[in-house]
Amino acid sequence: MNKVPILMNIKTQLSAELDNATHAAEQARLAATDDQSVAETQYDTLAIEASFLAHGQSQRAEQLMQAIAIIEKLMLQNECHRYIKAGSLVVLSNEQHQTQYFFIAPVGGGMSCVEGGKTIKVITPSSPLGKAMLGKAIDDDVQLKLGHKDMEYVIDELY
Repeated sequence: MNKVPILMNIKTQLSAELDNATHAAEQARLAATDDQSVAETQYDTLAIEASFLAHGQSQRAEQLMQAIAIIEKLMLQNECHRYIKAGSLVVLSNEQHQTQYFFIAPVGGGMSCVEGGKTIKVITPSSPLGKAMLGKAIDDDVQLKLGHKDMEYVIDELY
């Protein structure tokens, strides 16, 4: 299975978040430097708050740019894996024979995309399911405990 369309989808979602963060940072910067934001008393902190917000949004934009660079690197490494690691596309099934698709990426956890009629969830290696899957191969069991619920999967396919 070709992972490039999945990576392109993740990159598109990250780029949209980057646009939003960049726009928010610019709006906060403008609010911080606006004439209406000038402090009238020592308790008037509107400009200070706006500058903190601008700084935070700028940091978020920087993180998103780094995340996009990581995804672009993964695009160049479109290989199949024998063992699960970052960049793997994993097909799991549970005892009820329900199939789920997961793409393990260093960034973008929580995102999902539809490719070939299948919903693919993006998880990071540091997520509970990601940790449980790392290093496993086809036909291995994956056991996970979330709260009081025990879940068990079998790895059906690995790309």
